[in-house]
Amino acid sequence: MRIRIQKFSITNYRSCLNTSVDPHPDLSALIGKNASGKSSVLNGILLLKSLFNQGGRAVHSNRVSARSRINVELKCGTDTVFLRADVFYSATETSRDEVFGGNISWNLKKISGFDEWISIPLFFDEDLFGYPVGLQRHQPRFVIHNDKHHFRYFKWPKELEKKIRPFAKLHQPLHQFFTGISYYSASQFTDPTRCPVSIEIEDERIQRRGFRAADHTRFLHDLYKVYSSKTRSREYEEFLSIVGPNGLRLVDQIYFRELELPQSRYEVRVGGKVVRERSQRRLLIPYFRVDGNRLSPNQLSEGTFKTIALLFYLVIDKGSLLLIEEPEVCIHHGLLKSILGLVKSYSTSKQIIISTHSDFVLDMLAPENVFLVHKEHRHGTKVKAVTNALSVRDFEALKTYLAETGNLGEFWRHGGLAHD
Repeated sequence: MRIRIQKFSITNYRSCLNTSVDPHPDLSALIGKNASGKSSVLNGILLLKSLFNQGGRAVHSNRVSARSRINVELKCGTDTVFLRADVFYSATETSRDEVFGGNISWNLKKISGFDEWISIPLFFDEDLFGYPVGLQRHQPRFVIHNDKHHFRYFKWPKELEKKIRPFAKLHQPLHQFFTGISYYSASQFTDPTRCPVSIEIEDERIQRRGFRAADHTRFLHDLYKVYSSKTRSREYEEFLSIVGPNGLRLVDQIYFRELELPQSRYEVRVGGKVVRERSQRRLLIPYFRVDGNRLSPNQLSEGTFKTIALLFYLVIDKGSLLLIEEPEVCIHHGLLKSILGLVKSYSTSKQIIISTHSDFVLDMLAPENVFLVHKEHRHGTKVKAVTNALSVRDFEALKTYLAETGNLGEFWRHGGLAHD
């Protein structure tokens, strides 16, 4: 089922005092000055991912310092669903948001005809009207996980059941949509020197040795999983066809050397019995062959490494919403043009929202894909689509300019877009 955000609004979050955006169903680009609130909009969407990953736990933390209200209109196939969420969180010292919980309500008026907000959390694995294995099907029950072993069961009142039954087919796709949101920051992969030259894994889990960037290590591990998996070889071949000799020519080949590292553990149990347990440890050594040279990942240039990592997740990530901050960082124009072409291509299968300062990025976009972000002194961050931000006369002038004279980036450089 194809799910897209049609409207997103958030209040009381950073510079977003009362901010709303109606993103394009495929590709949206947020443009604006520094500190206008582009990152705040992207991080506001990420609050929902964190909330849906909470597992339905109650809010009892005394560290909660903020509460934001989020409203979302979602297109789920041919159906429209409305979400309202209160998110309780606190900002860490690294300016990241730690979400402690919240409340979620849904309005199904476009499906059921009942215009009211109903609390239907999505923190469960069963069907909305399903049952855990071994439970007899006497009456419909709603399942909420408390933990791995215990459940609470609630019987739906018949009147309420009638109102929410159309939601049964949507709850799992919606849960997958929100938990599958991915975000890639401007500087996430820009320093390959922080990459390890090898990865030690034990029982398929990464073993940390010293301080290394988690994102870089995770990327290499994800790359290895796709590289070594026969069931996903088609995805790897698709990725390699993009970055390899037949595509962008960033690398000739990518491969891993594997070394087995046998290890035994001893556990002393009551009575003095010693039990020996074996675990499987492997040392993975990634190689990137470039122009005939065999390089470790930390020997790649910043632009090459960032492009490889970004395009890898563009191909492999099966989430329905991708957030990318400033894809132009460390990338020269020739390569950036190819990257944006690929982003546009993959946006037909997943919704992609990017933020940018680059007029070159705008050169490749249509006006309906571009959204102006600016911050007002008393009202905070505001977002407007280019098609709505300009007057009818100015928009007609823009269309004439694009058809006869130049492109959107040049129009922006010459001050043709409002609020910038």
